Amino acid sequence: MKKFAALLTLGCLSASHWVLAGEGRGDSYSLSLTAIDTADADLQGGGELGRQSYLLGARANWQLDDTWGLGLRLGADKLDWDFSGVADSIATDPAVTAAQFDSATRYSAAISLTYNLNRHWNVMLTPQLQYAYSDEVSAADAASFGIVGAAVHRFDSGNILGFGIAYLNDINEVRTIPYLVINWQLSDKWRVANPFQTGFSGPAGIEFSYRMSPGLELGLGAAYRTERFLVGDNEQTLELTETSSFARLGWQLGMGFNLNAYLGYFINPELELSEPNRSRELDSYPAGALHLGYRF
Repeated sequence: MKKFAALLTLGCLSASHWVLAGEGRGDSYSLSLTAIDTADADLQGGGELGRQSYLLGARANWQLDDTWGLGLRLGADKLDWDFSGVADSIATDPAVTAAQFDSATRYSAAISLTYNLNRHWNVMLTPQLQYAYSDEVSAADAASFGIVGAAVHRFDSGNILGFGIAYLNDINEVRTIPYLVINWQLSDKWRVANPFQTGFSGPAGIEFSYRMSPGLELGLGAAYRTERFLVGDNEQTLELTETSSFARLGWQLGMGFNLNAYLGYFINPELELSEPNRSRELDSYPAGALHLGYRF
């Protein structure tokens, strides 16, 4: 088992994201860098899989007026997959061995439009575009698109609760995902909120966080995650699905910087190849991540 550094942040922002659009009534910009490392996971039938990921994100929000808000989110990710001992156990089919890529690239873009119906209700629509592909195939064949919509109620207390649906036309698969939108201050120190963005990686998840001090926060959460890549001709894809549970320790460093360290555990992971249709379960495994963000 290799060393690991801290858990999944999938895209970057912890706790509240677009839900807070309109709260600040001002423009904001942020950058983020995330490093993810996983322990080697044993594959059913033999072999191991280890992964390292490096995620770069940029985000901008503009409050156009009292009614309309506009957001832009960009991402560029490098993902290294390390298959070990798999070829002898499950890859007698050349199509399966072809799926054992060494690295993949993922680019994403999303534009969100928020409309405030009144001081309590707002609606949001976010078209999304993603390219996710291994180094052995062309990026031109790896396009996915989707649209995420939600209606959110903001209470007089400032708490947020809503419901959304994501339509995702992924590579070789169409998915519709309902999800809960929440950012609720339970007390002076306790809060429950979505830790992730809803999109191709899955719904936004849930996290309970405790404010230990003005600059220090502890969070516990879980989310269902999906990673899907084009790995061969004729829309051949490799997909990893799993449930993540995690602990987060966040620091406000000052000068607009924040640092989040994650430790967690991936549960019931499954690897599936589309053509030919093959699937392999993996043993559950620990992982970790470090996320550095800068807001200005």
